[in-house]
Amino acid sequence: MGRQLGTGTYISARFQDFPDYDPSSVPWDCVVTIDADVWDGWNQAWIPKSFEFPEDKEKNPEANRARFLTYLDASMTPDNTVLFSKMLGHEDKDQALIPAALIDTGKVYLAQCAERGTDANDQIGNMGTVDWDLGCPDPSASLFGI
Repeated sequence: MGRQLGTGTYISARFQDFPDYDPSSVPWDCVVTIDADVWDGWNQAWIPKSFEFPEDKEKNPEANRARFLTYLDASMTPDNTVLFSKMLGHEDKDQALIPAALIDTGKVYLAQCAERGTDANDQIGNMGTVDWDLGCPDPSASLFGI
């Protein structure tokens, strides 16, 4: 769970790519699997560092995000779209948010989870990385006035 892009499950394409948030607890890593055809069939959108519409006077990130998705494609909503972005404070890293409604479809599997520093965690690391084919988004890119 997280807050940068909304609620849902945050994933990374690389093993142990998320920074540690709570030094008092040992982090865990999980293998997330999704059938490629299912993944390809879901709405997906790159969320820039900032975007603003003239009517966004209320500065409500959730409303702005929903408006931006509708601008990209009328069928996209925060509940049916996988969101990609740079990690806040770690712009060299990409993240994806799978919204709860897509998790609830039963198509997302946490195949293996393990505490860091264990043999089981090392096995997760041996599984490699995923290519989300995001291209090379510019982390400083902004969309204003669209």
